[in-house]
Amino acid sequence: VITSACAQLAAWQGLGLQVAMSINVSSRQFQQDALVTRIANCINQYRLDPQDLILEITEQIFMEEAEAVVQRVQALRTLGVKISLDDFGTGYSSLNYIVRFSPDYLKIDRSFIGRIGEQIQHNGMVEAIVGLGRVVPLGVVAEGVETQEQLDFLISCGCNFAQGFYFSEPRCAAEIGAYLATHGASVELH
Repeated sequence: VITSACAQLAAWQGLGLQVAMSINVSSRQFQQDALVTRIANCINQYRLDPQDLILEITEQIFMEEAEAVVQRVQALRTLGVKISLDDFGTGYSSLNYIVRFSPDYLKIDRSFIGRIGEQIQHNGMVEAIVGLGRVVPLGVVAEGVETQEQLDFLISCGCNFAQGFYFSEPRCAAEIGAYLATHGASVELH
């Protein structure tokens, strides 16, 4: 998956598109000793700017083999790869993880986004996570945006990025490339 994603990113960039790509990395993948070498090889093979790669990892990873995780995160950061803490708020969210592992992004889980407008505490949780992103500072990505109301609320909070069916259903690589070529904007894919 990592190799395919890097090859696709290189293909889009070869067309002159300015894009970055997030890649979900499972706990099992992240624990593999060869992960950092595999990422480094892909960066070299496809001549990628490592800043264009964002590895999405869950909080669960931080609870397993903490020292090995710290070393892997540091090695990936040395390569220039960005780290995103996925599904933030659904597990054992800890400010300690944010301080210790210094992710570049927090991804607010869709379960929070889907409840925007239902009850004030749901809105408050989203506002708090976005506020945390401003204080630390790091980028905040809202996943699962499906309505204009959700998007408007996220914009009013100062959320940096959003993804979901409101913008597009999942598409194949060729359709994404055509969309990006048509719209010509710099886009960050999450």
